[in-house]
Amino acid sequence: MSKPKISNLAFWDVDFEKIDFPNSCAYVSSQVFNYGLHDEMIEVLRFYGLKTMRKEIVNSTYLRKEALSFFCLILKLKETDFKNFEKWNRTNSTWQF
Repeated sequence: MSKPKISNLAFWDVDFEKIDFPNSCAYVSSQVFNYGLHDEMIEVLRFYGLKTMRKEIVNSTYLRKEALSFFCLILKLKETDFKNFEKWNRTNSTWQF
């Protein structure tokens, strides 16, 4: 199988048919876990496997806090294992009133 069985819902910003799924684990995973449906998240995990996900997801350019927490739990990672964590932490701070 050359791509997971997912919709193009989370990929509004690119041509879905041109995605190189086998070589785009971090991008596909972050898009689906940030913007996709639950069933698609399960399909992405199945398609890439936990070993590949653990190796690649740390290179994501952006993850919502919920997705980051999920990956830390399921893949036994720390937030600081993610290359862009410090950047996300700075840009996602909430305003204090």
